[in-house]
Amino acid sequence: LGAAITLFDANGHYLRSIPVDPNAGTDRLLTELLVNEGDIYVKDERLRTIFHLNPEGKIVSKLRSEDRTFGAAQITVGEISLSESDTGRVLYTTIFNHLPKGTHLTDSFPIAAFDEQGRLLTQFAKPHPNYAKFNLSNFFVSTFAIWQNDLYLLESASHEIRVYSLTGDLLRSFGEPGYHQKVVDRKLKANPPCKRPKHSF
Repeated sequence: LGAAITLFDANGHYLRSIPVDPNAGTDRLLTELLVNEGDIYVKDERLRTIFHLNPEGKIVSKLRSEDRTFGAAQITVGEISLSESDTGRVLYTTIFNHLPKGTHLTDSFPIAAFDEQGRLLTQFAKPHPNYAKFNLSNFFVSTFAIWQNDLYLLESASHEIRVYSLTGDLLRSFGEPGYHQKVVDRKLKANPPCKRPKHSF
């Protein structure tokens, strides 16, 4: 609650709190945290912003979704991760594209990569076909992890883990649906009419 990061020692004792841009307002929601060699990256889902803080908690930079046009990459709840490139750090985050109804389930992208200056480098990994097939508009939360220079993506409405290169090329996918994920893919029979129960008083 509130725009702050709380630090504890290895034994769970409170050390201090780091406020994250308290002048940005009160309507805040810090959702993801990444610490890399002392640098702190934290996502504010309400502001659609990723804050980069130094080890003392001072703001180094802000990565914001300034573009509000249709199709623009909007930072949203989900994972953040870093990768080193020849030109510097690349920040990967989950995004949401605001697209007209009817195309947002097929033409949006869940992942984007930004450079340290906040410039959009690429967006990739269109939604799994289940999203459009079953009109799953409310299942856009995705998560991912970067391991050995590949990005592993898991979407809420898919049993598959899709593996991408860090430039956005699909390399492979794997995974099988469990019983709780089996979707009935045929027309169901109409329910038989229910007879009104007789009551005796």
